[in-house]
Amino acid sequence: MKIQNINSTYNRTQYQTVKKSNNSQPSFQHRKIYEEKFWDKDILHAIKHNKEIQKLEAYLEKKFAVLELILHSHDYNVPKEHEKFSIKCIYDRKHNISGEETELIPASNKKTMLEFIEKFKAKNIIEHIEARERLHNMKKNSYNHTTASQTMPKDKKNKNFFIKLINKLTNI
Repeated sequence: MKIQNINSTYNRTQYQTVKKSNNSQPSFQHRKIYEEKFWDKDILHAIKHNKEIQKLEAYLEKKFAVLELILHSHDYNVPKEHEKFSIKCIYDRKHNISGEETELIPASNKKTMLEFIEKFKAKNIIEHIEARERLHNMKKNSYNHTTASQTMPKDKKNKNFFIKLINKLTNI
């Protein structure tokens, strides 16, 4: 399963203009199923009642101001008998639009697709989102740390000692 980050300016500007016009925090729009008329009825039923997708939806709603959780099924480049299933989560991280896109199931037949949907675990996507959050918070906090020159001792004697020690270590 490949998880791709979504940072396109189109998504960002699209939701920021909505936010500016409403002048409020974006609200969770719940699940969107694109092109529902193209979906096979059994696959659509399996998606709508999948507990893992509901778990992902609840996590996103609780953790962030989620804009969309989009489910794609039909890829127009492949024949109708081969379906494809992907999830796109677009959320607002403190007024910064972010997202993930995951192709869960490559183009495959109905039987294989139903098996994949039953085996789907939201854990991987949730872990990926949390890892991105940790990275984002680390970058944000790194600007507050002092540089090495600011942590060096102020008095001359200790400063010379550290300089000699560094020179010895580099000559080894």
